[in-house]
Amino acid sequence: MPMRQLADSVMLSKSGVTRLVDRMAEAGLIERLACSDDGRVCYAVLTTPGRTLLQRAQPVAFQGVEDHFARHITEQEAQVIAGALMRVLAAAGHSQPAPPRQTPEELVRENRNV
Repeated sequence: MPMRQLADSVMLSKSGVTRLVDRMAEAGLIERLACSDDGRVCYAVLTTPGRTLLQRAQPVAFQGVEDHFARHITEQEAQVIAGALMRVLAAAGHSQPAPPRQTPEELVRENRNV
């Protein structure tokens, strides 16, 4: 992902993302790759250790969402919230993400078994 897009997606300034990426690169979790077409663009790419850490963290994140949010709303309410958030993304000029391959409940169940 280009660094500017990364900054926008995590709602940090470009300098804030640069500092974060510096720390993650020092830890061996990501590496920077220059764009062959545009020397001004730099990509942040997960390394194998970064991907491993992400996979280990996902069950904790999914469980947190389940415990503090998902279990308190119905499926219908979740769909309404998702629709509203998609409109907010569209208004901000972001493309809509691909629909999930699994429901949040399926993801939580699957990640409990990891």
